[in-house]
Amino acid sequence: MSEPSQDRTRRGVSRVTGCALTALFVIVLAAAPLLAQPATPSAPALTPEQIVQQQNAAAAQMQAAAEAKFRELQAAWLVTMARSLKDPPPSPLQAPPPTPAWKLQRRADLLTAALRIEENYPEANFGLYEIQSGQASADRARAEQLEVGVLQARKEGKPDIANDLAERAKRHRESAARLRLSAVNALAKYVAVRPTDVPAWSRLLSERMDLMDRVEDRIAWLTGELAALRKQQADHDAEQKKADAVTDGPKPYVTPAPPPEKFAEALTLLADCVARQRGPGGAPAAGVAATQPADESARSPEELLRQAIGLSPLYYPARARLADLKGDKRTAADDLELLLVTFRQSPLDMATVIAIGTMLKDQGIYSLTVDGQDVGAVGFEQYQIDLEKNLAGAAASPRGVQMELADTLARAGRGAEAAKLLGEVIKASESVLPLAGGGDPLAPLPQFDFPARVMLAGIYGELRSQAINDAGRQAYEAGMNEQIDAVLKYYAAHKDKPAMAENARALALVAWMDLRVRGLRDEALAMARLAAKADARDSIVRRSLGAALADGGKGKELDEAQVELGDLARAGEPWAMYYFAQAVAGQDKPGDAAKLFEALLKRHPGHPVSALAAAKLAAMGGPAAAAAADLRAASLKDQDAIRALLGRLPAALFQFYKTPGKFAPVEIRMLAGEQPYEPVTLAVRVRNDSNKENAAAGFPVSIGDGKMVVPFVLVSVAVQLPGEESARVFRDYYEVRLGGPLFLAPGDMQAVIRTIDVGPVWQLLRLTPQARSQISLQVIVNPAPAVGGGWTWGPGGYAIPLGFVREGFSVASTAVDELLLLSRQGSPDRRILANRILGSLLAEQQLAKAKRLSYRAAAVADYRLVNQLVAAATDATPEVRAFMTDAVYPAGLDRKLREAAVGLAADNNWLPRLLALRLIGDRLAASDAQLLRDAAAKDTDPLIRDFARTYVQQWEH
Repeated sequence: MSEPSQDRTRRGVSRVTGCALTALFVIVLAAAPLLAQPATPSAPALTPEQIVQQQNAAAAQMQAAAEAKFRELQAAWLVTMARSLKDPPPSPLQAPPPTPAWKLQRRADLLTAALRIEENYPEANFGLYEIQSGQASADRARAEQLEVGVLQARKEGKPDIANDLAERAKRHRESAARLRLSAVNALAKYVAVRPTDVPAWSRLLSERMDLMDRVEDRIAWLTGELAALRKQQADHDAEQKKADAVTDGPKPYVTPAPPPEKFAEALTLLADCVARQRGPGGAPAAGVAATQPADESARSPEELLRQAIGLSPLYYPARARLADLKGDKRTAADDLELLLVTFRQSPLDMATVIAIGTMLKDQGIYSLTVDGQDVGAVGFEQYQIDLEKNLAGAAASPRGVQMELADTLARAGRGAEAAKLLGEVIKASESVLPLAGGGDPLAPLPQFDFPARVMLAGIYGELRSQAINDAGRQAYEAGMNEQIDAVLKYYAAHKDKPAMAENARALALVAWMDLRVRGLRDEALAMARLAAKADARDSIVRRSLGAALADGGKGKELDEAQVELGDLARAGEPWAMYYFAQAVAGQDKPGDAAKLFEALLKRHPGHPVSALAAAKLAAMGGPAAAAAADLRAASLKDQDAIRALLGRLPAALFQFYKTPGKFAPVEIRMLAGEQPYEPVTLAVRVRNDSNKENAAAGFPVSIGDGKMVVPFVLVSVAVQLPGEESARVFRDYYEVRLGGPLFLAPGDMQAVIRTIDVGPVWQLLRLTPQARSQISLQVIVNPAPAVGGGWTWGPGGYAIPLGFVREGFSVASTAVDELLLLSRQGSPDRRILANRILGSLLAEQQLAKAKRLSYRAAAVADYRLVNQLVAAATDATPEVRAFMTDAVYPAGLDRKLREAAVGLAADNNWLPRLLALRLIGDRLAASDAQLLRDAAAKDTDPLIRDFARTYVQQWEH
């Protein structure tokens, strides 16, 4: 072998055994010796005894750090084993199959073993929380089913069966309570290690609150949580002050401050508890001041909520709770503020966009420009059109929203723009479609847009009244009549065809035009009755008929009008509310009519019909006129408050949907994985770049389900082995959680590091250590279920491709000798890693001899590998003995290895026994069933007994 090749081999072995990685899979480095600090000229000379003391202290510190890292390594590998049992993501179109109880229990036991080694290892704690909370939910559900069976058995007179079911239900209830408490404790330890994971912390708050029955206990506990948060903030401030004072050299590490939303959530929960304790009156309960300290619990819920909002302005629950506490004093501005908070967190949420546009329209805020962006009803409806086109990828604009926008433009006095837009809607929608409802399926039937044409006729009617000269009025009147005549002509030609499902609505719309624009009440009523004969249930038909009956009607016509309009009026349709009130007024019930007109003014103060309602109230005089004036004043005040809220809305939010990666880029970096036996490790980083181009235009970026950035990315992996025609694809197989703050301020970022070669990918790479493989990754940002199964990127999402070549492990020349030497004489962590490589090489040699490899693997003497692995089973360090069985896991076991594994099943240390039973149970199965049954029944360690019992349960099922 050439000298450069030998160097490359040694570097490969060295890198494999000396690469330090974070996250789930930690490869431990031997600690480098600490260099003594040179004494400064002013410092007194150290005596030999002091030098020795310093050296001993440094050595002890190094040893403690190395042991801590070694424990973390063992815990990480056990967590990796547990995660390899994780079921693949289910199809979004199918319910996930239930995970077998034995698999859940085995996963939980491996995580528990990891925590026995490293008590606060975060991934083990969080995984145990998820499993145990799921098991607790299942136990509770089973208990509820059994309790239903108890009632049924007693009802049928079967007391023995009822007693048996009741006993089983009691056991499930007790099991659920134990598991839940254990899960909460595991989550608490996770949060202690990962304090910036706000969603996990919030979950912990909810879990602990649910465990407390008395509101006083909840208040005391939340007060303590707030005190702890304040202390964390004070410690951070003190550390930051010291760091700022350092002018030379590197800045010291500063513990992160608690995210503001932690304070906001705790304060909001406390406000709820205080409100419950004080009761409806709001005053402190008797004895509260004497039994509680003068802290947050002595303040009013409103004060607590305002403090929460001040700390985290976009924290929705605090704002919603404060709005609820206002009761009758709650205004439209309060409701809009909640919608705007939701919009700022989720600018791609269509329901929120529609709700804001509708509310602004009702309030009469048709157009308002902020930083060049219309943030009134026109702006939100145009944004809805743009958003729908972007999300659907459609070339045509959404017809329904365009008609809403045309209506808003008309209300804003921009009738010409509305008419132009409706003309475009009509042109786009009146295409040729196949004939439906019978007849020749290929016969063309032009689709006729009745609502758009009638709306256009109405806008022409409004423009006619606004025209400044006779020519303009005549032109608009001609346009109005042209549209109405076209509707009537089309109806007459097609009214008998089965495909004309909307013929009744067409007539009803013309009736509405006759009533509202042309003032022809009798013609409107006749046409509306004709429409009702065709379809009496259609809402447009009922509104047109009811309005025509109420407008100038008498006697039974007014009763009939209230029947037609009642449901629509109760649902809040503004014109239905107006004509319903008019029908009541026509029956000489001015008091009832005034209340109905007032309700319309409160609900739709900006709608054109509200001006008619206000005029009716004013004409009534007295209290009704005064009520109209008061409502008008309140509406103007509300409109001012609404304009102030809209003025603070970041205009750039309306551009987020176009390029979400510009405002909140998600970056993926490979940290390791190119060298053999390096874990494939990713760094996922999210950054708020909203202020990159304009510092003043920045806005917080939200992270969470349905927010700007979904709180996880989905990874697909493809491994192309040498000699294989196609890559082995593991689609949607790994999920990286972005546990962190709920909001990133402009310029801030968060990052997580995760190792993704677990489960089948991990096993494939272990089986092919000499293969030079091409590994491709696709990371989906903002994943969403795809039509037909699988996943794609949802609103604001995209895919990031990554690829790299993973080098094969070289066994040329002295590499195997060095590896064997390292497995005998290295530090414990390096011995473990060397044994793992030896086990993978053994598995690869076995596959090569069976001709099951697509590439040519260099030959290695099997007996040398087996002999060293057998020797590892008697290593002085328990952890090395334990992970010997994991090293041989991918290989076939000969007699020597099998005997070594069986011997470790009787080891005096719990960890070798646990992993030996894992190998025996997974690989040897029924041939060693009695050994596993004995362990399940007789082992001195309850963890080992539980773990062995999962294999027995697996066989029984």
